[in-house]
Amino acid sequence: TVNLTMTQTSPTPAAIPFVSLPEHSAVGTFITTATASDPDPGATLTYTISDANSPFRVDRSTGRIVVRDSSKLNYEAWGGWNSQAAQTHYVDVSDGIFQVRVPFQVTLIDRNTPPSLADATISVAEFSPVGTLVHTLIATDPDRIRQTIKYTIVSGNIDGVFIVDAANGRLTVSKPEVLNGITRPSYRLVVRATDSGSPALSDTAIIAASVVVPAELTVRQYSNAGTLVGIIRTN
Repeated sequence: TVNLTMTQTSPTPAAIPFVSLPEHSAVGTFITTATASDPDPGATLTYTISDANSPFRVDRSTGRIVVRDSSKLNYEAWGGWNSQAAQTHYVDVSDGIFQVRVPFQVTLIDRNTPPSLADATISVAEFSPVGTLVHTLIATDPDRIRQTIKYTIVSGNIDGVFIVDAANGRLTVSKPEVLNGITRPSYRLVVRATDSGSPALSDTAIIAASVVVPAELTVRQYSNAGTLVGIIRTN
């Protein structure tokens, strides 16, 4: 009598080729497919990614890997500032008894990210001289390659009362004769910062400018020396 004992064998995964994709690729973007074989009769293989923070997900039955979280595909956060932006991730293949972990390496391709420009609330004295600095626009750009930022006023600059230096973002008075707090007490400027990437990207912000009217003081004619006419307070 010959007794045969069936021995369960573990899955044999195929190597997954290196993958490259643009940073911030959309959710659902196909990455690659994990495959494996198992000689055991009736074996059913399942594929999982155990890392809960992984930017990828895998189809349990087909091994098809796609993007799960686009925000985590950040070239700079992956180390792209000083080196290649690559990470190794893992797929687990199981036949219900044995589990095998398969690595796959993903390299991100850098692409232009728009600059960021903040809103601001400012004030300026009426009839301020030409060239009076009222605000400086400062945009931030997360891209690893330093880019040139260009600043412009998009709208709200009635009568061209302000002007912005395209290179340094200095917002100054251009026409003091129309900067009248009585006739126009405020301005709502829409400004834009545009980078030099390809394609060029931009961000806009709102600059809320209030025109300050100096307080008027009155004093009787021939008032005695030392007569109080007002109190000036500074913040």
